[in-house]
Amino acid sequence: MRSASFVILAAGLGTRMKNNIPKVLTPFFGKEMIMHIFEMVQLLDPKEIILVVPEEHQMFKSLFGREVKYCIQKEPLGTGHAAWQATKNIDHSNDIFVINGDMPNINESVIRSLYFEHTQKSNTLTITTSFVQNPFGYGRVLRNSEDEIQEIIEESDLDEKNYQINEINAGLYVFNCVWLKKYLLELNQQDLVEYKLTDLVKLAHSNGFQIGNIEANEKIIYGVNTLNQLKKLEYLMSDDLETKS
Repeated sequence: MRSASFVILAAGLGTRMKNNIPKVLTPFFGKEMIMHIFEMVQLLDPKEIILVVPEEHQMFKSLFGREVKYCIQKEPLGTGHAAWQATKNIDHSNDIFVINGDMPNINESVIRSLYFEHTQKSNTLTITTSFVQNPFGYGRVLRNSEDEIQEIIEESDLDEKNYQINEINAGLYVFNCVWLKKYLLELNQQDLVEYKLTDLVKLAHSNGFQIGNIEANEKIIYGVNTLNQLKKLEYLMSDDLETKS
């Protein structure tokens, strides 16, 4: 994937994890959550890896050194703002992956499937979704009557009608580079308190751009925001390891 850049969102402070380190540096099976993602992305031979980090980011530099580029998000203005800051430093890439840094179980196979879907169908953007029994905490994927992806609605914005949707957004995307830079700029010129990367899906649909998706198992794309979620994922993975042994 030498023509693709990878942006890993890692600026979250992790207050819900109840520790004094950035969330993505929380240990998971012997190494930091973000290290699992980084090592997986390296296997794909990308053009570059960019970490979006908080202003106090010495711990990241100690961990990764010069193996990545650092983009500092000084203010927590949302995932759309974080991605915009990162893309300012990207040139000459065909496509840009954006990955939430709190998905330590994501694997190479899912990334390759996502990229295949994206390139084979010449999508403007391609997202990863999953059908789950309990969608609590996730953004929901809203489709129209023709089964086209129309938008992603964050849980805080759901109305009663959409609350029971069980197709969720995984937080793993690939975008056409030129398109992403243009529409992130447009998004960040709006007067908002928070700039959400997921708002680009609605923008793309309303402007007639092609949106694709792949489906992944919830276990693979499971995002960790709390200690309880971390324990749940550790339990699920331990159960898998016992089954295989």
